[in-house]
Amino acid sequence: MVVERGDLVHSDVDLAERFADGGQSLQRRRAATVDAGLRRLRWRLDLYAAVEQRCDHLGTAALKQLDHLAYELDVLTRQRSMRCHPRREWWNGSGGLVGNHHGGARGCFRGEDYGATGSSYDHYVIDVRDAVQAAVRHVPGAEGLSIIQRSADHVVIDAGSAIVKCGTRDEFGIEAWACDRALSLGVPAPHIIAVDTSATIPYLALGKVAGVALSDRRLPLDVAACGARQAGAMLRRLHEVRLPGFGWVDREHFRRTAEVRGKSASWMEEISAELDPALDELVSWGALTAAQAARLRDEMKTALPSLEALSEGRFLHGDLARMHTFVDPQDGALTGIVDWGDVQIGDPAWDLAIAACHLASPSEGIMRVHVTPQRDLFPELLEGYRPATDLAQRWRALGSFYLAYRRAWVARLGPGEEGVPNPSLDALRRTLGSTR
Repeated sequence: MVVERGDLVHSDVDLAERFADGGQSLQRRRAATVDAGLRRLRWRLDLYAAVEQRCDHLGTAALKQLDHLAYELDVLTRQRSMRCHPRREWWNGSGGLVGNHHGGARGCFRGEDYGATGSSYDHYVIDVRDAVQAAVRHVPGAEGLSIIQRSADHVVIDAGSAIVKCGTRDEFGIEAWACDRALSLGVPAPHIIAVDTSATIPYLALGKVAGVALSDRRLPLDVAACGARQAGAMLRRLHEVRLPGFGWVDREHFRRTAEVRGKSASWMEEISAELDPALDELVSWGALTAAQAARLRDEMKTALPSLEALSEGRFLHGDLARMHTFVDPQDGALTGIVDWGDVQIGDPAWDLAIAACHLASPSEGIMRVHVTPQRDLFPELLEGYRPATDLAQRWRALGSFYLAYRRAWVARLGPGEEGVPNPSLDALRRTLGSTR
């Protein structure tokens, strides 16, 4: 079967139980199973035909891997179709999960949005066969294929010497730019093997970095701390780069000009554009009360002078986490910082807040929770960063608000899994206190 990395992806049996509609009759479930079996047969035929036409250099072992992928991902198709219309009522207001929300802050991907052909089997998910074929076509010697992340609009495949991302959730051209710019600064980002944002399913192939992630449970504390300090130094190096605009990179402008700039005219405009919808959604779903949302809005008003004082944006990684920071397991030397898909332009203190949320939390991830025995590594990262006096002052003034703001943004991505709340949502509720 397809190798699924660690506890990033659960078994198909678990997924089927988790995403199946609780009201679906036994007869409908049996019908769905039969339908899946028929699709499996069609998939294998289509897949082998595509491999013969496009990937004739592959050997028997790789063909077998692709066959297994087709089998596994066909089951995923059925699971996805069960959750095409996510229920909003996933929080019962008293701390209990009552369903699963999978819409995500960036919305669902539909096949027709990228000009899908008849090979698309479900308009709510990527045709993963094409994603797999992209991986083997554009990575020489691809072998031992395994899926390390998958969602409706995003698939990440380990292709041996490379990582291949496929889908429309992220703008891969911007991520490729970020990696190249970081490398030019001496920051150990992945090197770009291939990128095509105009393909039927856009893809980005990146060289795999050496080492293990800081989230690896086997890392001794002193080794992890060493890596965190070096990551802090690299983060400061990024923050020395000035860029125009604020917030998420303006995708349309980048596609037209290949120039990177923020989509907002001011940092305050960007904060409001992200925070207000997040709080409205969380209140409408019952995850937060109106009183709790009002408290965070009041905190933003208090922080207004400091937010408005930011006159220029800096290059931000946007998602520095344990699982995105790789080190040598022997001495803790930083070997790579990965996942540049959330690059932003703005306040370095905001990037530090994102890192603090990750490094201080006992778990990471939204729909897949990764528990780590390590203590808070943020002090080590801050030690390596060595913030200048003005940034240290901004951190003291805005740190509390930024942490709550980050947790509100992440909380809207989903409630968590297996009865375990999204760690960001759980922390946000504790921060905001009483529901009244």
